[in-house]
Amino acid sequence: MISDDDLIFRLANNIISHRKRNIAMFKSEFYARDLSREEIIEWGKKKLAPLLPQAEEIISRDQWDLSGLKGATDKQLLHPHYVTMQKYFLNGNYQPKHNIAVLMLCANKKPYRDNFLIKRFYMLSKNTADFYILSNPGIIPIEYDNYYPFRWYEWNEKEEIPEIKQLYTEELRKRIEIWFNHFNNYKKIISIIRPGETHTAYLQSNIPQQKEDIFSENNMELLEQEYLIPIFRNNRGLFKTRLLNLKRVKEIFIKTLQSKETI
Repeated sequence: MISDDDLIFRLANNIISHRKRNIAMFKSEFYARDLSREEIIEWGKKKLAPLLPQAEEIISRDQWDLSGLKGATDKQLLHPHYVTMQKYFLNGNYQPKHNIAVLMLCANKKPYRDNFLIKRFYMLSKNTADFYILSNPGIIPIEYDNYYPFRWYEWNEKEEIPEIKQLYTEELRKRIEIWFNHFNNYKKIISIIRPGETHTAYLQSNIPQQKEDIFSENNMELLEQEYLIPIFRNNRGLFKTRLLNLKRVKEIFIKTLQSKETI
């Protein structure tokens, strides 16, 4: 059985190793020197979100496959534990609370609610919409972001090859269709997903609900006019990475969320 300390060490060591590689960003002797296992675990207990108790996990720890969740291949994308969780949700163990759903892309920081941008949009919508994260496991209800396998998979986009990008788009589209054709009481789905493979999977999905896209072509044109040249000096890469931080995006999201128009 995997112990709490083993898990905390795994999470904390990944973060600390990343910071060591970017030491200029973290001007601290702590990240510059070699740390013992005990020091890493102590740091993790202080800095990281608490682990979900073993008894509350849906897939018990003795069945976990942490090494199998690391990578960016079809093995990770089609991992059987993602199927297990999808079946769990669809078999009566998850019930929508609202008639609107919000979809947002995953983040490196987990559980996802610890990411400040995800938290911002989740807090704006949690009283009126169900909030989901889209990633290679499929659709993740935000309430389950601390569960295995969702907190534990490690997908590095830099390792993706074109064939995996295509397979990812196709599989995610299928998972979106399965979810929203099953939970078909939703009237409106709001995507706040930046342009990319996940955004494409959403747009191509065949679901019965009204689709709203915060980053539609029209909205992107307006955002480019307001920000791209005057603020970002035509640096499209920087503009794309900062989209979710823009005040106008937040305003568009709130307006879309509050709109009563449906099909």
